[in-house]
Amino acid sequence: MTQTKKTLLLIFLALSWSGLFFYQYLQPGEKHVPLKYKKGEVPRESESRRPPELPVKGDLLKFPKKNLEITKNIFAPIYIPPPPKPKVEPPPPPPPVVLPPAPSPEELARKEAMRLLSEFKYLGYLNKGHGKEQGFFSRGGELLIVGKEEVITGSFILKSIDPNQAVLKDKATGVESTLVLLNQ
Repeated sequence: MTQTKKTLLLIFLALSWSGLFFYQYLQPGEKHVPLKYKKGEVPRESESRRPPELPVKGDLLKFPKKNLEITKNIFAPIYIPPPPKPKVEPPPPPPPVVLPPAPSPEELARKEAMRLLSEFKYLGYLNKGHGKEQGFFSRGGELLIVGKEEVITGSFILKSIDPNQAVLKDKATGVESTLVLLNQ
């Protein structure tokens, strides 16, 4: 903005403010009206503003006296009845216990023979040639040397033997047990 434009703008604003100032004072304003209420006076309403009077029935204003009866204590705790108990049906009777049949004497003898055969351990193998093979077995603390098809103890016989395994058989029950050579 140049200096001349600034000066013109200032003159324009000064003239418009002075014009508004004179307009305000030359304009006739509102009239000043004194208040109607004066201190200490009781204001009266004009008759035109008062509504017409209605007849009042006085007998309706008189309430009959009643004794106050309290029918409910509002401060008493609220009673909520518990829900009904569910019907409990007795559990069904347990199924009958079916015991397995008692083992037969043959089964008992087979189990006993398997237990006794499990006590044997195959310790070694010896081949004397001409089909004479022998095996070294232990049972508990006892060392047994037995040839093929010979009785070890009681009714146990050495059915077959080779360098890796031996087959023991109980003559009475026919139970067989295969023993593997123990590596030491």
